[in-house]
Amino acid sequence: MGKNLFVGIDLGTTNSLICWGSINPRTNEIDPKVVPIDMMIAGGGMQRRELLPSCVYFRENGVPIVGDYAKSMIGRQTERVVKSVKSYMGTNKTFTFDGRTYTPAEISAMILKHLAEAAKKQLGFFPEDVIITVPASFDSDQRTATIQAAAAAGFKTQNDDGTPKNILLDEPRAALYDFLNKHKQREIPSVLIDFQTPKIIVVFDLGGGTLDASIHKVYWKEADQDLQIEDYAVSRYTQIGGDNFDAALAQHLLQAYERNKKIGFAHLEQSKRQMLLAQFNQYAETAKIDLSNQIESSLIIGQDPKTLHTEIIQNPYDNKIFEYDLTLEEYENICSNWFAWQLCIKDAERIDEIQERDNIIYP
Repeated sequence: MGKNLFVGIDLGTTNSLICWGSINPRTNEIDPKVVPIDMMIAGGGMQRRELLPSCVYFRENGVPIVGDYAKSMIGRQTERVVKSVKSYMGTNKTFTFDGRTYTPAEISAMILKHLAEAAKKQLGFFPEDVIITVPASFDSDQRTATIQAAAAAGFKTQNDDGTPKNILLDEPRAALYDFLNKHKQREIPSVLIDFQTPKIIVVFDLGGGTLDASIHKVYWKEADQDLQIEDYAVSRYTQIGGDNFDAALAQHLLQAYERNKKIGFAHLEQSKRQMLLAQFNQYAETAKIDLSNQIESSLIIGQDPKTLHTEIIQNPYDNKIFEYDLTLEEYENICSNWFAWQLCIKDAERIDEIQERDNIIYP
């Protein structure tokens, strides 16, 4: 591909993206750029976005569709949509549609190929050489499945002499590289952290379906005129992510909707239950993002973040507006199990005795 061009992919549980970068010969720094991705959206039109939902919709006897349109079919064609396939990488899980069986690696390859085609459109050629990020806690089976997906998508996974090519990068390291690159370009002020003396850095990476917590030593090496990274530790239990938070909030909003409309969700026919739950999962994801943005904006201007006003319009009955006010306190109560308020630093001494590991503190 050339020594001055680098392509990287975040193959995420919920969303994926592809970036490319080149070294600025004047500053000797990397200038990364996100590749815009063309995809079919809900309703059937085309749109260009930076994030590709990691969903694949297997149309009946048709070509599978990747991205936003596939995500919109959850609820309407739930049994024909595969989402969060990253959670099944390296397992024996399979998916069967119209008489054909697919492995998680094969479905991941569809997502990777869609990303690669977007890069090809911008760069003018298919980027055979690529780095793909994976959770640091991925075992050998999960890493092998990711490499198989990359090969099926058309990426080079072997060197010219046939030896395996290292194309995987642990996500905490990727996040740390990005932070250090921004620090070198002074996007992050040096007054916040000075690497002239060695620093111990904790990287906390909560994704859509995985959680990495890792510890690294970062220091400036005069001989190389560059920052060096040494890995110290990586967490072991990571089966939690943004999907869990969305599902909990969706159930909470759905119960409020039931009370407001005086209907019993359990008594609805299955197709309407699936559609309603899928809709509320989308509302929950949007509400979570909006609430986070409002909190950030409030803190910047010195105000106390209070309420997010959410309008939920869609329902399969009377099409009347359902309004719900979500507060930060309420959201934290809904997700309290994953915040694990009861754990503290002293619990590290009995870490293997703790049974409740599905939270963001245990790792």
